[in-house]
Amino acid sequence: MKKKNTTLMILVVLLVVLCAGYVGIVKYKETQDQKQQEASEAEEESNKIVLNQMDEIVALSFNTTDGQLSFHAHDDVWHYDGDEAFPLNTSKINLILNNLNPLEATRKLEEKEDLSNYGLTEPSKTVTITDAAGNQKVLNIGSMNEYSGDYYASIAGDDNVYTIGTALVNSLDVTLNDLLQLDTIPYLTESDITQIEYKTATESVVYKKEERVKETEETQQETDSSEVESTSTSEETTSEPEMETVWTETRNGTTVDLSDSSKITDAISSISQLSINSCEAYNVSPEQFASYGLDEANSKDIIITYNDATSETQEQKTFTLHIGNLSPQETSYYCIRVDESTQVDRIAAFSIDSIISDLQQVGEPAEETESTSESASTQSESSDAVTESVAEN
Repeated sequence: MKKKNTTLMILVVLLVVLCAGYVGIVKYKETQDQKQQEASEAEEESNKIVLNQMDEIVALSFNTTDGQLSFHAHDDVWHYDGDEAFPLNTSKINLILNNLNPLEATRKLEEKEDLSNYGLTEPSKTVTITDAAGNQKVLNIGSMNEYSGDYYASIAGDDNVYTIGTALVNSLDVTLNDLLQLDTIPYLTESDITQIEYKTATESVVYKKEERVKETEETQQETDSSEVESTSTSEETTSEPEMETVWTETRNGTTVDLSDSSKITDAISSISQLSINSCEAYNVSPEQFASYGLDEANSKDIIITYNDATSETQEQKTFTLHIGNLSPQETSYYCIRVDESTQVDRIAAFSIDSIISDLQQVGEPAEETESTSESASTQSESSDAVTESVAEN
């Protein structure tokens, strides 16, 4: 018995030793892997070719098809040097800055040929950046390497030629108009919109969506009867009433239910697809809106009330699209104004015409088709024949 206990103890000790050894091996491997990764990262870091690394860039300039574009930062806000009032899309400027700072080369050419072979005697892009301390750096970008897809580049004051990736070059491929911040139209669906008003200088028509209890024969009888009393007890349960969506039209102070809301649905569908194409003018004064047909006397307004799906409380908001004349520069576009913006933007004319056409047709009776006309004529003749037969009898 004693011998068995001794053997068992020896086995237990061996198991403990083996487990400890296994744990030790695992820990050692993890340590070695970590050291190897750190060494690899250190080697990769040492092999990086950094062409630019600044603490804070406060000025940026580069050439485009529009000529030289220059920008500066004031109180962390970027402005266009050519016009302080220009509505600059800062996200596009930040994209350029992120690609510039830091800027790493994919490689340095060990054997340099004539700069003309790299498109660097007349660079396609020249970028100048300045930091808060006044330090300036000039980057020249030449032609593309047809094999790697990278671009040749050089830094003023550095005789070397490098290659860089495409990200910076792509972000610099812009015009001044590309850098303009356009107004936005909220994306709205039929479930979001609760009211649409079409307003001109001479009329105003309001289409409003209401949720009502659906009327059935039973509920109608209960409504018409004044003697029906509730006999339900607290133990009885009633089913949820069936609801329906009803659109109403208010014109000249008179409100009626719409029997057919298909045109409202069509208009909402067109509204949900609206997008601003470009800018006609910015920083427009109140007196100048008349020249675009956007003054109170000439503007056609579509005023939309909707539940904001992006807010937790489904906050109700109003959005106004002011529609003016056709753009004299782009005649297939209308000049429009969003809410009280000081910009005049452009939207494709066919989109606006479709919405207005649908709104103007809401509530109109369906056009009489040829088959409907023939059917009505036949029914009329049949009715006349029956009347004559009755009279003869």
